[in-house]
Amino acid sequence: MKLKISKAKLWDYFILTARFLLAWTFLGYGYGKLTAGQFGISEAELATPLQDLSLFRVSWYLFDHEPFKTFIGVSQVLCGLLLLINRTALIGAFLFLPIATTILIIDLSFMSAGMSGAFAW
Repeated sequence: MKLKISKAKLWDYFILTARFLLAWTFLGYGYGKLTAGQFGISEAELATPLQDLSLFRVSWYLFDHEPFKTFIGVSQVLCGLLLLINRTALIGAFLFLPIATTILIIDLSFMSAGMSGAFAW
């Protein structure tokens, strides 16, 4: 017996999987921001002259300040939760777009040339 799944059903499974992966990612990163696990720099980097730090490390320091960090963390957690619930998935997708676009622009702007090239690819 051969199992045949229609293209529409495969598409539904793909959308469901993508929603859960995006939600899981955003919940993780949002939680990291809210619990001081993502942004910031080390004590050694704080003692380093500003001109010797990479633009990426300087931006990471700036993003660690309030209310920016909490706003982004709450936004990502909210987006992740909305993506998990069937009735709110479309709202979650619309909230996801500006957040993801902003992250992409920031990463491409502040990462080193090698990292941003690999990231863009």
